[in-house]
This record gives sequence, structure tokens and C-alpha cells, in this order.
Amino acid sequence: MKVINFDRCEKDLSFYLGLEKYIINLNDDSDYFFIWNINKSIIIGSNQLLESEVDYKKALNKGFKIYRRPSGGGAICADEGCFMFTFITKMISKDDAYHFYLTRILDILKSLKLDAYLSGRNDLMFMNKKFSGNSIYFQNNKTILHGTFLFNANLDLIDELLVPSSLKLESKGIKSVKERVINLKSFLPFGEKYELMDYINNNIDENITFISLNLEELKLVNEYKTLFEDHDYIYNDAPPFTYKNKKKYHFGLIEVYIFVTRGIINEFRLVGDFFNLASISDLESKFINKKYQDILSIACSIKISDYIDNMTNEEFIDLLGGENGITRKENNSL
Repeated sequence: MKVINFDRCEKDLSFYLGLEKYIINLNDDSDYFFIWNINKSIIIGSNQLLESEVDYKKALNKGFKIYRRPSGGGAICADEGCFMFTFITKMISKDDAYHFYLTRILDILKSLKLDAYLSGRNDLMFMNKKFSGNSIYFQNNKTILHGTFLFNANLDLIDELLVPSSLKLESKGIKSVKERVINLKSFLPFGEKYELMDYINNNIDENITFISLNLEELKLVNEYKTLFEDHDYIYNDAPPFTYKNKKKYHFGLIEVYIFVTRGIINEFRLVGDFFNLASISDLESKFINKKYQDILSIACSIKISDYIDNMTNEEFIDLLGGENGITRKENNSL
């Protein structure tokens, strides 16, 4: 495995997303691993509506930068007390990737006498609380898994800035983000996060090749970096939809927003912390410029599980209002 070494200077989160993009486009089947040493950052999933997940104005006032990542899943608040990591490998299934690579993180922690474990498919837990959330996306026949690691983060600040749906919190039987996460500093033999980062780098694989990026490679990474700093890509401003519904299913939280003018669907948006298997934009486009009255028949013609991981057609129809049709929320300005 190729492990990319960096100095201890903190970098914008967009740099590491750009680095992923750079490696994805390499004609190289090697496995890669690198750790992100980041500035204060909020990062939302590819399918999330920023305003529904984060008090982003307060975050900006507190010096956080906001980003959107290519993978699905929920919003993350990361400060200098945590770090992130990425595995990039040739294409394997999401279940195999979660198990294979997150087990490596767990094995490292177990060597430090920490009895951590994998919960569900993508969360790493200790003492029934999460210290690492992870997500996956696929591109250019490669699998990219990236995740967070809470070492000594400001949990009160995380609780203050992340505003997840109360529906999501109720489903877990808790009242706040802070109640379900944990820092690991007190349980590990390291006083600084850099010591743990170095330990992980040195033990992530039996056969490690440490590499550094040269000036030309850094130039390309910084070019890709700008893609993840684009305002429209991050904020994805939403029009004034006339129908909104939010549901919590076993696969995650999902919201639908629909804007209708003169019986025609002008906008159709799906957002949430679900994981997509195909382009959500392609799915949304199937409803654009179609008659509002035909929305359920269109939904029935789609195999939703091809787009949203583990969602059934019955759940999709339920999200859209059920077999009895959608209750309109009229806007006098239409």
C-alpha cells in the first residue's frame, strides 16, 4: 500500500478532496492511504441540503469553512482536535470495502488495548459511542472510502453547529449529537493527535511504501482542489418548493422538494444522508417538465433501488405521498 506522507501543517479540506480526485485519475491500480490534517471544516454529504443540516452562518462566524464531498452520508463538523483519512483501491463492493479497510483501523486500535468495534456498516464505536463515521463513493473503477476520527474535538461546538433532523435523533433514542459521539484521547497512550496519526500511518498495512508528492503533482492536486471550493457546488441554493416531505427509513433520512407551476414540475429535489448508487440528478430529471398528476406513475416506472441504496419502491411512493396522491401546499404567488 502506498501511504502519502505530509508535513504537520494543516490544509484546507478541499486539498484532500482534490488529492482523491488526482489519485482517482491516475492509471495506477495501487492501494493508497493518507490522513487529512485539516483546518476547521464543515463537510456535508453529496445529497444533503446545507440549510437542513448545519447552522452554517454561525459556523462561518466561528472560522469554519464549508465543503460538500462526493460521497453520501451525513454532515460532519471537524476541528483541530480530529483528523480524517482516505483509502483508495480498485473497485470492490461497498460492504467489502467497509469491512476490509475499517477492520484495519480497528486492528490498530486493538494493538493499543482499545476495544473498539464496527457498528452497522460504516461507524466505528467505543463504549457505545461513535468516534469515526465513514462513507464510500465509486469513480473510474475505483473505490474511495473516507472517514473521520475524533481524538480531542470540541464536542460542544459540534453539538452547536450541527442541526440534524429531530426525526433522526428520535430514531436513535437520544437528544443531541454530543450524546452519541466520543473522543479517544483519554483512552490512548498519545498526548497529541499527530502521534496517533503517525502510528496509524506506520501500521495501516504490512507492506507500506511511503511516498511524497512532487511539485508537479501538488500543482495538479491544487487544480482539482478548486472544484470543491466552487460556491454553487457547496451551497446548491434551493428554489421555493411548494411540496416538502421528510422521512426516516432504515437506510437513512431523505427529503423531497417539489416545485410546480401550472401543473408542471419545474423542480424535483431529493436530499438527505442516504447513499446513492447512481446519479441522483439523473433520477430527479425523470420528473422535470412532467405533469404533477403523473408523479406517482413516473415513480412506479422507476426501480428506485438502482439509485438509492436499500430504498424500496413502496418507500419511494410513501415519500411522495402514498398511493392516494400528494397533498399540495399551494402558493398564492403561482
